[in-house]
Amino acid sequence: MPQNGAFSGNLMWYVEFPAHLNCQLTTGLQALTARGYWASTFPEGDGVAFRKDPEDATQSLMDLRACLPFLDIDLALTGDALIAQKHTIIANEHVLCTCLTPVDNLRLLAPVESGTTRIHSPVDGGEVSLNDHPWGMVLCDEPGADVMEGWTPFLTNSAGDARLLGYPLIERQTRIPARLLLDAAQSVRGAEKLIAYVAEDADSVLDPLRVAFCDWSRLEFLPNKAGWIGEFAHVYVQPQTDRYQSRSYAGKPSALRVSNNWLGLELDENGQWELAPYVAFIDGARTDDLGMAAKSALRSAGRAFYLVDPEAAFLHLVYAIDGLCEPGKLTGFRHRVWIIACTNPSDAAHFKLLYSTYDRSYAVRNQLVHRGATFASIGEEPVVHLQTMTSILVRILRECLVNGELRREEHVDLIISRLGRPDFDQAVIELIATGNVKDTKTLLQGDKVFKKVEADHRTS
Repeated sequence: MPQNGAFSGNLMWYVEFPAHLNCQLTTGLQALTARGYWASTFPEGDGVAFRKDPEDATQSLMDLRACLPFLDIDLALTGDALIAQKHTIIANEHVLCTCLTPVDNLRLLAPVESGTTRIHSPVDGGEVSLNDHPWGMVLCDEPGADVMEGWTPFLTNSAGDARLLGYPLIERQTRIPARLLLDAAQSVRGAEKLIAYVAEDADSVLDPLRVAFCDWSRLEFLPNKAGWIGEFAHVYVQPQTDRYQSRSYAGKPSALRVSNNWLGLELDENGQWELAPYVAFIDGARTDDLGMAAKSALRSAGRAFYLVDPEAAFLHLVYAIDGLCEPGKLTGFRHRVWIIACTNPSDAAHFKLLYSTYDRSYAVRNQLVHRGATFASIGEEPVVHLQTMTSILVRILRECLVNGELRREEHVDLIISRLGRPDFDQAVIELIATGNVKDTKTLLQGDKVFKKVEADHRTS
């Protein structure tokens, strides 16, 4: 932006300035000074202020380009055009931020820490005082609160950032698209998009805890979705750069939501042990296809609890299982055998038991999908089938954890090998002999369809 009357001109960049260009920047500013300019870098490191009298915008642009040839310099636009110009500059840049997201209906008996995630206990005026909380002095802006005995946000009916200290806070190191930070400072809608991004990332931390401690028959013990307190969602974002300010945001990123208005989840130190195995999935450290599928399946398992219609939640889990196991073109009996083999049954008897349970629920799935049925119309209790699908999905997720970083083709080899074991082969024969199987006539170790699945994975 050129100088204007009493205001100096500003040369700004909206991306992190490369450290290796600092020497060239210093030399360039010295060249500007030699041309009669006063020029100084901003303390935040995101630009340069300059001035020369008499002012001449056209000449200033030419001089800046001449003295700083390693920068692509252009005149700043105004209004919406300026926002579009900034978007072009920041492109796909991501900014590392420390983000805090509150969780309602979660009673945290002990802090949880794993990987880049921490869940802090709320300030309760007793075991956790304001001064004990890692973020107490950052979020609390109430004068005298730090010396008030037994202070809690609810004691003084706190508003603003201090209110967040009354809830468990999920702390995450998150890379946020710079465009979201830019838009959040411009409009309410932009802020809501940023809230949604941060809250969804924080909520993923709760998914392992949901599948470990929550049950479809006891939904009163379900925590609320991360971020939501009352009618609004809240997050606090602290960018690890001076180019963006640390601040809290509140808004309604979605018009519809499900909340628990009863007990909520009580969590002790066991939460840390349940979260830890899934950190690689949550943080994106597993970028292979099986790791990404496991991350998606874990998210589906946690999100299904918040779908109001039981049919939608049930099918959500069914599709998550298929996405994780990739049965390919296997259908009917072969499909169900493949899924159960992915759960790693302890023995042949366990294999048959799991198959029988899954087969019953899958038959319900077929009626929902192919006949437009509902649980009520066919006289089935949804909780039973929701719990079955959740249990199957969790077993497969834990199998992925046990086997470490297997690639998809290695996972297929493992399943094929498992189904080729004599005890499993005999279990399949016995299942076929029940008379309920109509589409399988060959033994699985020689089954052409299974061999085709193996070949497809090897060539994909």
